[in-house]
Order: sequence, then structure tokens, then C-alpha cells
Amino acid sequence: MKITTRPRPTSRPARRIGLRVAATSLVMASLIGTAAGTASADFGLSSKAKITQTGLAAHGTWANLRWTANVSSWTLIRISTTPPTLKDGFWTSPPDSTYGVVYKQNGEYSYNALDLKPNTKYHVVLTTPAEGDLALTQAVGQFTTKRIVSIKATFDQVHVSDDGDGFGKGAGDLWWYFSTSFTPWTDGWYRPTSSGDSFTVPAERGELGALNPYVGKSVTVTLQGRDDDVAGFKDFGCGLFDKWIGEPAIGSNNCADLSYASTLVELPTYVWEDQPKPFAASTPSSRTPLGFSVTGTIQVTYA
Repeated sequence: MKITTRPRPTSRPARRIGLRVAATSLVMASLIGTAAGTASADFGLSSKAKITQTGLAAHGTWANLRWTANVSSWTLIRISTTPPTLKDGFWTSPPDSTYGVVYKQNGEYSYNALDLKPNTKYHVVLTTPAEGDLALTQAVGQFTTKRIVSIKATFDQVHVSDDGDGFGKGAGDLWWYFSTSFTPWTDGWYRPTSSGDSFTVPAERGELGALNPYVGKSVTVTLQGRDDDVAGFKDFGCGLFDKWIGEPAIGSNNCADLSYASTLVELPTYVWEDQPKPFAASTPSSRTPLGFSVTGTIQVTYA
């Protein structure tokens, strides 16, 4: 973030205030986790108003910014996706900017910007108050959050509460189909199970991932179940059970009982953004005789 430091107009007419921006600049941004440089301005007063960056760690959904200033009280920080505007020598952030008043601790200021969007440029305005013979001072710059390079949903365990089979039916001929909002449906997996049983989903069936996906703050995971009610394996008269086409379905007919378990998973944020987040889903109350639940995890990787 290239920082520029400017004074706010002063009401002292007897003293000419000149602005000399230091040659070095404060860079926050393409160098993640790197801090360098200072920005200062000479206001013609007895000493300079000075803001110095001491650290930056920009992640996917949050960032930590650290700086020092030769004032003893506080610094106002404003962060926005829209650049600030300069008018009458003063930087103004847009109305939708987030802000915080940061107090000095152990000689520096530290601020955690939360709830950020991945792969997004943010603009920062730091403002220190007039204090003693120091004029109000501002520093501006920007940083960019990391982008999502991969996301993976892992379906771990399935528990069948009702296999959908009454007397004389297909003896638990269950087919399973997995999908997420960032991947298409998998091919059908034939895995018979009786009521009350649980089973572990093998990785080759239950791990669904995508590289460089376009996702928001949440994703949907879905397990579709289909119970073959016609005797025989792969009953082509009722349609191919190998593939699943369309939306999650609930219903019952002469061929099959259908139901699904689906849930919306909020992606992990802040210091947990790289950690697996558990999810659990169950068939809705309006299910057919087929009932089950599934557990698993969602993991996002940023770079």
C-alpha cells in the first residue's frame, strides 16, 4: 500500500504550514506479511507528524495491520473496497467503510479487519488527531486479501434410519449421489444398507473438490439417496440408477423411494479459515420412507 501523508487545513493564520512528504513510502499489500518504510510530513511545527507501518498480515477473510505514530492517544482506521477521495487536503472514506478507534498498546497500534472478501483490494485511511504541536495527520494505502485456490467437501459417515424397504420390496438396494454448490453430481454408488446401520464413505466417493472456485460466504452440500424398489440389480426399466440428473428430489413411486440430506455451510473465517469445518445434514421431515443423515467437513485453502 503506497502511503501518502497529508495535513488537515489548520486555522493558524500566522504560521505558514508547508507539506513535505517523506521520500520513503509505506507499502501494505502485494507483499503479504511484510512491513517496510515510513511516511511522514513536515508541517512547519516543532516536530513531524509521523506514521510508520510495523506489520501486515493479509489472509483470505481477515487482515492484521500494525503501525506506530508519534502521538500518545489514538488512531482512527477506515477500511473500504472503494478508494477514498481527497478534498481540501483531507482523505474521506466512502459511507460504507468500516472503521475503528485504535489505542496504542506497548508502543504500537494493532487492528484486526474481519469479515473481508477473498481476493479483494481494500483501501485504508489512518488518521491521527492533532496533539501538542503535531497537526492532524493521515496516511492512505491498500492491501489485497488472498484468493481461494481450492475447496473440498468430504462426506464421512452416513447413518440410515429407515432403508425404505417394506416387506417384499428390494431388500435395501440403496444408491447414493453426492454434490456441492461448487461441483456437479457424482455417479451413483451402489451401497445397500439396512435400517439402523451406519457406514463410512470411501474417499474416492465422498471427497469432492474444486480448484479456483467461485464461491461466496457459504456452500451447499447434498447427499441424494435412492432405494431401488424393483427386484434385480440396475433396473433399466425404471431408468439408469448410475447417473443423477436434476435437483435433489423427494418422492416415492413403483421404482424407487427418493430422499436427500442437504445443508448450507458457512465457510470458516478469521483464524479458522484454513481449518476443516464440520457439517451435518438429515433428510427433511417430509421425507418418503427413506431416511438418513450424513456428516462431513468443508475445507478451504487460500494463497
